Amino acid sequence: MNRKNYYYLCFFLALALLLRLGLLLITWLNPDEGAHLMDGRLILDGYIPIVDYEARQPFYVFMLAVVLKIFGASFIYGRLLPVMASLGTGLILFYIGRRLFNDAVGLVACAIYLFLPFLLMWSVVVKTEPLTILLASASILFMLKSYNISIENLGWMVFSGMFAALAYYVRASAFLIPTIIVLFLLFRYDTKPKKNGPRLFLFALGYLVVCILAGTVFLSSMSFRDILISQVNPLDTIYDHVAHFITKLWIQGKSVEGSGFRVLDQNFSYTKASWYQGVVFSLFVFVGGILAFLHFLSHRLKHRINTYLLLAIWTGFILFPYIYQTFYRGFFPQYITEALPPLILLTASTGHRLMLKTSLGKRRILTVIGVFGLLFILQKAFWQYYPGFTWTLIIAALLCGVVLYRKAVNFYSLCYIVVAAVLSGILNHYLEGIGVNRLLCVGCTLLMYSTILLCNSILKWKKVLLKSSSVVLLTAFYITAIYSGSLIGPRYVGVWSPKVVYQIKKILEEHGERADTVLSGGMIWTFESGRYPFLNVSHPTQFLLKEWPDFEIQFENNKPDFIIKESYTEKKFSYFWEFLESQIDSSYSLVKSVPAPPGTVDIYKLNDPFSTIDVQ
Repeated sequence: MNRKNYYYLCFFLALALLLRLGLLLITWLNPDEGAHLMDGRLILDGYIPIVDYEARQPFYVFMLAVVLKIFGASFIYGRLLPVMASLGTGLILFYIGRRLFNDAVGLVACAIYLFLPFLLMWSVVVKTEPLTILLASASILFMLKSYNISIENLGWMVFSGMFAALAYYVRASAFLIPTIIVLFLLFRYDTKPKKNGPRLFLFALGYLVVCILAGTVFLSSMSFRDILISQVNPLDTIYDHVAHFITKLWIQGKSVEGSGFRVLDQNFSYTKASWYQGVVFSLFVFVGGILAFLHFLSHRLKHRINTYLLLAIWTGFILFPYIYQTFYRGFFPQYITEALPPLILLTASTGHRLMLKTSLGKRRILTVIGVFGLLFILQKAFWQYYPGFTWTLIIAALLCGVVLYRKAVNFYSLCYIVVAAVLSGILNHYLEGIGVNRLLCVGCTLLMYSTILLCNSILKWKKVLLKSSSVVLLTAFYITAIYSGSLIGPRYVGVWSPKVVYQIKKILEEHGERADTVLSGGMIWTFESGRYPFLNVSHPTQFLLKEWPDFEIQFENNKPDFIIKESYTEKKFSYFWEFLESQIDSSYSLVKSVPAPPGTVDIYKLNDPFSTIDVQ
């Protein structure tokens, strides 16, 4: 890598870090953040995850505990883990991009990952996805590093296996990472499967070493049998997924509502909207990936077969399981982020190729990026005037034409692009009017838009595919900017502001003791105030997934010191809500109500049986 590219890379990472440090201070709290952080804090309090309390995967919980131990038990410091993980992923994508393509593609991929608004917002939220993506990408990189002439480089496969295993111990869905690597090794072009035997062995060895270490850590607290049937054992996770697919799909997935499927407590319309958001927030990445594959197929690039094979397998084995999960469990927009790294690499290759072929100078590239930022800021400032997808397409196409065709001689080309966008927008409006799914509308609209551009007889036919690809990709780029500006912001990922969290923390500290227990839907209040969760359940969703047959008895014998009613409490304790309301009326007094639009956070304290003084 030459020195100039090194400077670019350092600049991207430094700017991305500054943006994230600013965002983590103002971004609203996601309901899951408190539960994840509580998993880490309970380790510091001497509890063992999985043994003493149901927790997320052990390596993820351990990493959270390390961050909280070093910096302090606050959500601000806890957010440093996803921030650093996202920066690490950007760096790894650079190295993967330069290995699969060249330095320029690596830099573009790094920049897209670090600054795409959708990924930028989720990089400051305490979730499993950022660290999972980092470890999975590292596993892929180490596998690629093993493909050198020197036989000693085969040792990188051990690290590939170790990082794949660590990814599983962060997020159980990452058990598919070995499948991606094994399939790539088996079907790699111009390489006989038997020659990959040493690689497969070393990969399995690295994976197994991490699994054995994980089992050994828990062996002092769990029996060997308990370890085998727990999340510590990846095979048990695979067995559960297969068993669920074979025997329980139609039992669990059937709807109890007339509106469609029932996904736990998630309406299927919300699931469809989540897919729409996830795709449109990163639309140009999906478009760029498709264009990359079309270019590969049309030009029969034999020297790129292995590259596209890897990226296709990587994308497919992340997306398809989530498509299946959509119908029995649900879907949230952030799940899309796991599939974006390979698509970003493809988009970066497409963008770099189009920049070279169309001779875009640095000024034109900066103009393209500047227009993206301007559109995002304008839509953010005037969010109430979001034009909808049809007008967004037309506006984006017009701006795309202005950027690509600056000279007056290209006026007819600009008009052609606008006409194509208008006709495609009419199609989108019609499809939405007859009730077609919005995501399908977007796909059909872009397909029509691309088809019309391909039929352009004004441009020279030799360049029509190149020009059309540039127009479609840039249009999708600006659609991403406008749509992201309408929703992406500090409040997008969360429901409670940092100010509300600090207020609740102060109230709990003033009216209670360190050893107090708290029952609430959101765990952030308990975590931030240093209190303990009711029944040591750090994830209140457990009360939603299954009924506790002795919940009322346990409540009577161990009444929590505080009950906090907010937007998620009734939802998480829906099975027992009538009982809890009666307990609040008979045994608790309201300490304070804190406004948290669109509702309030009501704090109730257990009455002192020896006092007749009202707490209010």
